[in-house]
Amino acid sequence: MKLQLIGSILLVVFLTISTSAQLPPPPIRPGLNQWFEGWYIALQGDTVKGFIFLSNQIDNQVNFRFSAHPPDEMAPVLDPTMAHQYLVNDRLYETCIVTILGIRTLMFLKKIQSGTVDLFAFYEIPLYGEKSGYWESITITPDDERYHLSRYLIRKDNDELVFLPEGKKFIELISEMLADNAELVRRIKNKLPYYRSKNIESIVAEYNAAITGN
Repeated sequence: MKLQLIGSILLVVFLTISTSAQLPPPPIRPGLNQWFEGWYIALQGDTVKGFIFLSNQIDNQVNFRFSAHPPDEMAPVLDPTMAHQYLVNDRLYETCIVTILGIRTLMFLKKIQSGTVDLFAFYEIPLYGEKSGYWESITITPDDERYHLSRYLIRKDNDELVFLPEGKKFIELISEMLADNAELVRRIKNKLPYYRSKNIESIVAEYNAAITGN
């Protein structure tokens, strides 16, 4: 009986160890409040490599912390008056002038598409009760990127950035901006699948590819 009990205990221990060994590692929180290898381009044009602290898509539009040896609580904070661009965790931010409620503001914008037409994303916390991808009532926090409201800004030939409108105004603006690609404009005006405002990233990518021949 005693040998049977010991055998049962050993079997349980063995099964526990085997099961634990097969479990996947716990998921890593995606990107928030961590240091990543990156670089920034200073105003003088020098590329400075090191580590950049990725906080979230809202805060990183305002400034970023840079260090050669993280973690570094005393790392300098750089704003859009100190850098042209910076790259962190596959996010490319570029210094841009954005007009919000008639006020021109210098900020970092995350670049989505580059070419003759540039596309940027703008993030902000939605107003309480506003549809933000989830219908239920939620508590919005700056660190929760799932609930950040994203709008697009677009420009052609390095002209002034404009926020991308919806509905008929979207069709008017994009048709005028991409007028030198008649086939693409035709698809947009006819509201063909994959050629609507929600597909703006692939539309801009297609336009730029046609320009370069790629």
